[in-house]
Amino acid sequence: MTMRSAGSVLSILGLALLCAGQALSNETLPMTPREFHSRSPRIGFHMPMLFGDNSTVIAPKLDLDWPLGASHLAFHLPMASLSPEHGDDTFALGNPTLEASYRGCTAGRNDICFGANLGLGFGIWELDHDADLLPTAAARWGGILGHQGLLYYLQESLVIRPMFVLALHSHNLFFESQLGCEIEIPAYDTDVRDVEAYLAFQIGAGILIQGLFAPMVQLRGMTAMSDTDWSGLFESAFWLNLGFRLETRYVQPFLRLGIGLDHDAEFDDSRFQLELGTALTF
Repeated sequence: MTMRSAGSVLSILGLALLCAGQALSNETLPMTPREFHSRSPRIGFHMPMLFGDNSTVIAPKLDLDWPLGASHLAFHLPMASLSPEHGDDTFALGNPTLEASYRGCTAGRNDICFGANLGLGFGIWELDHDADLLPTAAARWGGILGHQGLLYYLQESLVIRPMFVLALHSHNLFFESQLGCEIEIPAYDTDVRDVEAYLAFQIGAGILIQGLFAPMVQLRGMTAMSDTDWSGLFESAFWLNLGFRLETRYVQPFLRLGIGLDHDAEFDDSRFQLELGTALTF
């Protein structure tokens, strides 16, 4: 890691700390007002599925979220399973991830909400390079594309993700935008690997119908920020997410269709991904 790269990371982290105020988790669909204002413990389950021409990846993730007043602490445990058309299935454990957040809104007829959170993905153990890493890397890559970010699956690295949010809740309509970055700090081979940073954004909206059904749409993307000749994993990747969530008091299941908008967002020549999930509120 060069001194210039280390300085860039510190600058980005400093900006994150200066802007951090109130936060929410970084999901592949916008949060409904009920989710945003929740002060109850939650267990979440996300399962993106990517169906390529020659293989399939299923990338389940378990979330544990514990509120501390207006703040939240969360633990994420991601996994991935690769099923090729020919050959054996491969299972890969993702990066155990910690996330801290704080969120709140102004009082009034319409809620104007601000937020920020900080995620730390610990992919810092060294993989067995004597074994065949290709299936494991393919499973993790499917997890990266399925969850549309590096935090949960980038191997042999510490991933830092500060995100900032602006949300508007007006009657049954809700709008959410997020802006931040994902920083890849290599844990091994630092003589040939450098720090990489990616700008991350998402903007979405939805409507709550009869206080129960919430269709929504989101545009999400990442683009390389690094000033090196090699931009890392990809130069940019963008997705359009179409989703539907059922809002009940204790259970909030959802369905999402993700559409890759460029080549780097594809998995095995397929632009489409399907995600099933739910949250349990106590």
